[in-house]
Parts: sequence; C-alpha cells; structure tokens
Amino acid sequence: MKTLLATCVALLTLVAAVPAKQAAVRRFTFDDFSRVKRVADPQFSPDGTSIAIIVSTPNLDEDRYMASIHVVDVATGKMTMVVDGAKAISVSFERWAPNGQQLAYLANVMTNGTLKPQVFTVSSKGGASKQLTTAPSGVQQLAWSPDSKTIG
Repeated sequence: MKTLLATCVALLTLVAAVPAKQAAVRRFTFDDFSRVKRVADPQFSPDGTSIAIIVSTPNLDEDRYMASIHVVDVATGKMTMVVDGAKAISVSFERWAPNGQQLAYLANVMTNGTLKPQVFTVSSKGGASKQLTTAPSGVQQLAWSPDSKTIG
C-alpha cells in the first residue's frame, strides 16, 4: 500500500510539473522568422575541397529573400561569401568551372524594362562579379565547357 501511495504521489508530482515546464517554452514568433536562413543547392568544387551553397536570408523590408553565394572549406568549415545577396537580385544556379577557379551563377537584372536572369561569373575566392549575358528573355540554366573557357 505504501508503494502504491508513493507511486501515486510521484506520478501526481510529475504531472503537475509538466505543464509548468511547457509554459516556460518560448514559441516561434514572426520576429524569429527574420533570422531563419535557408541553405540550398550545394555544389562540390571539382577537387572536392570546397562546397558552394546558396544562403537565403529574409529581407522583410523588400519582401524577398536575399540569396548569397558562399564557399565552405570542407576541411575547416570556414565559410566565405563570394556573392552578396544585398547587391544581386535572385541569385541562383551556382556552378563551378571545371578548373575550380570560378563560379558561374544566375542573377536578375533589368532587361528590356523587366527583371530577367542573366549569367555572371565570380572568382571562387570572391571579388567583383562579371555579367556575361544580356539575353532579352533571360537565361534558365548554364553549363561550363570542359576547358573552363566558355559557358553555354
């Protein structure tokens, strides 16, 4: 009988403590949403030592995600931003040159009065990007030639 009473008291104590702990849990709010980052489209470098990724951060003022390209060193985990999403619109489809020296990617620019995706390149170490195309209807995909000299 004492064991049954002790078990009931312990069970009631545990049940009473559970709601108190749940009340202390902070819920996810709209303000938290602005700090959530999305990581997408990982691309391994040709030598396998780095990974290029798209990191998207919500920009609530402009009602869009700011997508940046980062290169992550596989051995150390060090992450370097090579394309800043605050300076480029809708960055996507990053691809390594076969020699591993550059990345090509798509970003929207004003073409014939509307935003259209165009091809850009940037050094895998970062720096200024160079726009390669001005296609009137935009570009959907890209691919490097095996010698890393042209993009189709």
